[in-house]
Amino acid sequence: MFDPVWTALEISQSLGMPVQDFKACTGVQIDSRSIVPGDLFVALSGCETDGHNFVSNAFESGAHAAIVSRLPSDLEQSDERLIFVEDTGVALNRLAHAARARASARCIAVTGSAGKTSVVQALRAALARAGEAHSSIKSFNNHVGVPVSLARMHAQSEYGVFEVGMSAQGEIEPLAQLIKPDVCIITTIGAAHLKAFEDREAIAREKASIFKGMSAGGTAIIGMQHAYSDLLCTLAKAHDLKVIKVGFDDQCDVRPVKVYEQATCSCLSIGLADRLITFKVNQPGPEWILNAMMILTAVNAVKGDIAEAALSLASLVPEKGRGRLHELMFENGTVTLQDDSYNANPLSMRAALGRFARLTKETTQKSIAVLGDMAELGRNEEAEHLALVPYLKQTGFDLALTVGDYMPKASKEAGIETISCKNVAEISDVLQTKLSGNELIYVKGSNSTHLTRVVDDLIKLSRYEGHTTALGQGA
Repeated sequence: MFDPVWTALEISQSLGMPVQDFKACTGVQIDSRSIVPGDLFVALSGCETDGHNFVSNAFESGAHAAIVSRLPSDLEQSDERLIFVEDTGVALNRLAHAARARASARCIAVTGSAGKTSVVQALRAALARAGEAHSSIKSFNNHVGVPVSLARMHAQSEYGVFEVGMSAQGEIEPLAQLIKPDVCIITTIGAAHLKAFEDREAIAREKASIFKGMSAGGTAIIGMQHAYSDLLCTLAKAHDLKVIKVGFDDQCDVRPVKVYEQATCSCLSIGLADRLITFKVNQPGPEWILNAMMILTAVNAVKGDIAEAALSLASLVPEKGRGRLHELMFENGTVTLQDDSYNANPLSMRAALGRFARLTKETTQKSIAVLGDMAELGRNEEAEHLALVPYLKQTGFDLALTVGDYMPKASKEAGIETISCKNVAEISDVLQTKLSGNELIYVKGSNSTHLTRVVDDLIKLSRYEGHTTALGQGA
């Protein structure tokens, strides 16, 4: 059993101030709805909500203590569970810094324009087969999510895996300085968040700022399947990092020797650590072959068990909204639903459509696409959506239900029968009228389109949900 994550003494030392004694905390939360008994609640003040309004709710749910910057209206100043600070965000960052400093864990940071969360979760599963592994959850990858993830790490953790994201320039370096990774992975560079950058090279340079949080001699694992891979390698070497190139070309340090691709998985052999490793990836497509190679390379870099890690890749199941495949039973038959609704950008959309095309070739089911616009692409929005036309054509979709300004046009130009809907509620209503009990449904769009509600509606309507399995990669 682990020791508690935070004791009153440890919090006092981390914040550099005295605190009242309270029961030790076994977790850290910033959302009172997620509290489990024993947690520490950090009351952050945001643009839309103020955590101070929910401190009592946190205590009612069993929180042992709360960090606050003012007294909640329904609590007493003398409540020993309250830890008063000037700024709760600063306090959270101090806890994160202290958590990283006290742990001997070998840490991996993962960034890139697509595949970050999928790689993080697969890495944690791979490392956990041989040691105590901690990681970010969901997409906890920004100025709040990274400190929370670090603050949750036990001192006894042997490995830490953290996702690092960005939506504007200058966001990655402070997060890298907190994590101080021994190893970093840059998955790929694409147009995600292009609205906030001059061009893709600017995105690549922002991703490369993760190197500034690493010590000389650390390892940078670079996915080489994009136009800025050489730039990333050059920048990594400028920080005295060991660079490992991963991809499909002869120039790569880690590449496939043999590959056998199927509609729902891939089998391959790679040369790594002076031996040939043959394994199965329970995900289809070249993107996941690349991911798997980067994952095993990272495991090797932190001296993990490569054999156990390779075995873990054979049983990958993605999180909700990241390619999970559901079999839903209705009165008139079975509907197969691929839930890729969490998010979308040009890279992840193209890759996902390619994988789905393989699936449609092996089924007689009618295929229906539920597609939403890709957000944050700036002046390139229309062009990036129209660039999907060749990928949409190869899927063989029989029908597309779309929402947004640009996806309807792309779908129609691909020659797909298209119904443009005003919102997700209309999509759910129309979709129900199209189900005959022998459909294959694919759902993907940016978070702002809220397509996850369509998935939830379908699952609720079904009489029975059969097995769920792996297929896909989130944005």
